[in-house]
Amino acid sequence: MPDPTVSVVIPVYNVRPWLGECLDSVRRQTIGTARLEVIAVDDGSTDGSWEELSRLAAEFPELTAERLPANSGGPGGPRNRGLELASGTYVFFLDGDDYLGDEALERLVAMAERASADVVLGRMATPPGHRDRAPKSMFGRSMEKADLYTSKVFNSLGPWKLFRRSLIEDNGIRFPEGVPRREDGPFTSLCYLKAATISIVADYDCYYLRQRADGSNATNQPPDYPALLDIAADLFGIVTDNVPRGEKRDRLLQRHVRTAVLTLFGGYWLATLSDTEKRGTFGKAHALLEEHLTDGILAALDPRRRLLSHLIAVGDFDGFIAALGEIVADTEASPVVEDGRAYLPLTFFRDATRTVPDQIYDVTDRLRVDHELGGLARTDEGLRVTGTAVIPDLPNHPQTVELVLRERAGESTVTIPATTTESGAFEGVLDPSKHAMPDGLWDVSVAVAVDGLRREQRLGTRRADGLAAATESHELPGRDGSVVATVFHTKYGNLGLDLGEHVHSTMPVPLLKSMRSTTTRLRLTVDYPAPPDDRLVDAVITLARGPVRHRLSTTTTTAAGNLRLTAGLALPGVRLRPGSWDVRVDLQIGDLHRDVLVVNKKGRSVRVRLLPRLTALARRLRRR
Repeated sequence: MPDPTVSVVIPVYNVRPWLGECLDSVRRQTIGTARLEVIAVDDGSTDGSWEELSRLAAEFPELTAERLPANSGGPGGPRNRGLELASGTYVFFLDGDDYLGDEALERLVAMAERASADVVLGRMATPPGHRDRAPKSMFGRSMEKADLYTSKVFNSLGPWKLFRRSLIEDNGIRFPEGVPRREDGPFTSLCYLKAATISIVADYDCYYLRQRADGSNATNQPPDYPALLDIAADLFGIVTDNVPRGEKRDRLLQRHVRTAVLTLFGGYWLATLSDTEKRGTFGKAHALLEEHLTDGILAALDPRRRLLSHLIAVGDFDGFIAALGEIVADTEASPVVEDGRAYLPLTFFRDATRTVPDQIYDVTDRLRVDHELGGLARTDEGLRVTGTAVIPDLPNHPQTVELVLRERAGESTVTIPATTTESGAFEGVLDPSKHAMPDGLWDVSVAVAVDGLRREQRLGTRRADGLAAATESHELPGRDGSVVATVFHTKYGNLGLDLGEHVHSTMPVPLLKSMRSTTTRLRLTVDYPAPPDDRLVDAVITLARGPVRHRLSTTTTTAAGNLRLTAGLALPGVRLRPGSWDVRVDLQIGDLHRDVLVVNKKGRSVRVRLLPRLTALARRLRRR
């Protein structure tokens, strides 16, 4: 029998009510049971799980059932035994009270083979009727190559993934044993750091994570604080051993500060531990953060976590107890603004007895702008933009609003003051003739200012009811006559402005009717839909090469509602460089100037190629 593709390793401990459903989900895998080996290791169950597992093994040829001689104290032991028995190319860890989507392993293996991945995460879900505890942040989209440092992958350190077995064996990776909770973190994080490629399957529910109704999951049991902090120390050590100091290390360690350290301290810890136990726990956490906490990690945390982390790192036990008590009590605090920065005045803010740095309380970069695009309208003054914009966390401060336009292909920025009401409603008028805006694409943002503090946000993703993300063109005053301003929305819904029809053209397309050429002459006939009014000032056929324009002598007639433009070129009478020249039409309609490409019946732009011998002949003819 060939080696299996996937070894499914199942730790079993007191999961009899769910074990059948778990194994049935493995049997239903569309990859086929012939490509699987299933290894279930019982860890001294006392509820009949071993007897049920033995019965199921008799019905399931691919299932190997084994029992440890004594309870090992956590799922790490049975998982490690499963790894010793595994022979598949890949290993998947499945808990005995959870189950798989029918296509899970087929999709995960396909991704692993397509991307040559060492670790593949599959989207997780919660069975109906259970509290949702499935991680979600990393499953926004499927990815063949997920970056460990910029994606959300490191938020998921559970073992319920597909691992290439050679990755595990070549690096000697195993689970900590005798630990009932968080034993999976060191294993998974080391696999991540040793993996060449990490992939994500986000378009299918691969794994169903159950929250037991009786609360008997290991994660629901009272925490063993010293053991959990030992695991935290392992997590920190794995990162520091494998990632150099700097931004990448900080990105990973801030996750451990949040979830491996700070989550241990809360109302339960305050209410149930003795003073001696609290000091012991605090001391172990202090040893970790004193060594590893950096400014980069602090900056990534919210101010409450920042404050607690700082107090742990400096060893201020009494201050930590006071601050944690206020945070657990959810004491309200509104930001204060000074010198263009906003601070959340939590415990010990500006307290001379503690001298906690101001940056611990700084929330400036976390202030969001609530915004809504209300409308866009052409007025005599220009394009009127209305909506609302406010920083909701600063309700007691007067706020002003500006429209900010940034040139996408250049460095120009235009700021337009808006009239603002106390409720945050604003109105601003865009007039390109006054704001020195060159033609091109512009991104539109809204900026809210409060006492020298300024926060900016792209405008358009939120729109008033009934306001569609439409593309509309308006003729506005420009620097030289009129300019067409086309309002559009990006694929993310952000508002943009196209000045001068840089991308979004509203002009009809000139159509080539005929082109005749000889060695010394060229004659072109072009049809163009006549404007609906009498504002046409001029229409000229041109030859264009880069910024160079050569205007041809053009006659204009009308035919079937179109302008018919006819122009000729006599080479002996002009000096043009050899090569390809675009055929264009230069239009002046009222104050609006347009330079439009001519196309043929297939919609392709028309070009004229001038050969060197023809231009040389023209020069000789001119010399004669």
